[in-house]
Amino acid sequence: MLGWSEEMTSACQQLAPDHVTSIPSKESAILTINFFFTYVNSIIPLYDQERFMGLFNQQYSDNPPTSVSWYATLHAVLGIGELVFEDEALILDMLLDAEASYMAIGAAVRLALGLGLHRTLVDSHLTLSEVEERRNVFWVLYVLDRGISLRLGRPPTICEEDIEVSEPTLGRISQPSQVKDGFAQFVKLNRIKSEIYTKLYSIRSLRGDCQAERLATLQNLEEKLIIWQKSLPKDMLSIPRALHNPNAVFSTMTLLLHAEYYNCQLMLYRTESYWDPLDSTDHSFCITTSLPSSRGISSRNKCLSAARHTAELLDMLQQSGNAFRSNLARYDPFQYFVEFSHH
Repeated sequence: MLGWSEEMTSACQQLAPDHVTSIPSKESAILTINFFFTYVNSIIPLYDQERFMGLFNQQYSDNPPTSVSWYATLHAVLGIGELVFEDEALILDMLLDAEASYMAIGAAVRLALGLGLHRTLVDSHLTLSEVEERRNVFWVLYVLDRGISLRLGRPPTICEEDIEVSEPTLGRISQPSQVKDGFAQFVKLNRIKSEIYTKLYSIRSLRGDCQAERLATLQNLEEKLIIWQKSLPKDMLSIPRALHNPNAVFSTMTLLLHAEYYNCQLMLYRTESYWDPLDSTDHSFCITTSLPSSRGISSRNKCLSAARHTAELLDMLQQSGNAFRSNLARYDPFQYFVEFSHH
């Protein structure tokens, strides 16, 4: 688990195992943990499952771990897994409370930055698995930070210029391949989404750029989206095939990747469809290079197409009868569809 500073450990001494109620039986805990790793960790891979299970088995031995961070981790996994198992509606209700989520994620991001998770470790005593786990935790927070901040129309907490740690890599951490591949693709797509926000929606982006410059920016971002889509594994390109895949992890991640892709398309083309040819500080230049009206119409059509694809995705999910927690899987695409309808 992530290392804690002496100050943090000291502050959490009251959480030591000797001073709290006992954990559930191993048989009961296994069921809850399986739900966590199937429906939560498969989307936001916070923990190396192999390493976690090693410590979990040790917990029920004669020599349990004594680390405060492990104790906090175990109870977090048990608590979240229990919520998913017993009360999915409560999870969905928490997701819908955007303000509370924004504050909680912001606090978690500041803690991660304080631990240096955004930095590349040099001469670390940590194992490869521990290094990968630290990296994944940071990128999970990055994705959550971008999602909730842009949903509320606020600047993200994590600044791109402060990120030194590399993106999640394929085939290294002890996770199922669907988790590794899907999450790595999800991070790449979110970085494109972040760039769309920075270059087309941020306060600085609205100051002084003429349409020719914005068009060049949009085309560059459009090309990045196309390259990302082409980089997807073949088995992730077909939504109907993914929804009928018996592997719940694969189905959920594929669904979220496509929903996020359509959301990026909406963000990208929505601004272009409302451009004013005279809305620029350099009118003489921008009038001669203004966009043809067909370009704006094309952008509106692309927005409508992305919205329709999102609606179709929700419809296919409804009809698929999948065994995984479909309400949680529906949340992101439904959110994007509602946001587009609002605008």
